Amino acid sequence: MTIVQRRTFFGKIGTGQELLAHIQEGNKAIERHGLKVKGRVLSDHNSGRTDRVVAEWEMEEVGQVDAALDELMADPKVQVEFGPWLAKLNDLIHYAEVEHWHVH
Repeated sequence: MTIVQRRTFFGKIGTGQELLAHIQEGNKAIERHGLKVKGRVLSDHNSGRTDRVVAEWEMEEVGQVDAALDELMADPKVQVEFGPWLAKLNDLIHYAEVEHWHVH
């Protein structure tokens, strides 16, 4: 059964477009390092809370993305690239939430 992992990032006021570009950049970087997961990035058109960006990745098992990311992050070369990326992400957001959805 397909699972969708959804991460909702709640950006600081005025960071929505920068956050969107940053998430897209991160997705491209993990693809370059061999993580092949069907993903998409969604932005909110000023409904509800503003400056919110959602990243979704499809997988066959819960934890598949996390396990692959853990494996990637064990590589020192990947850590060098993603350390600054994660630091910038933390500067752009207040917090994030993670959900796992079954696709029927």
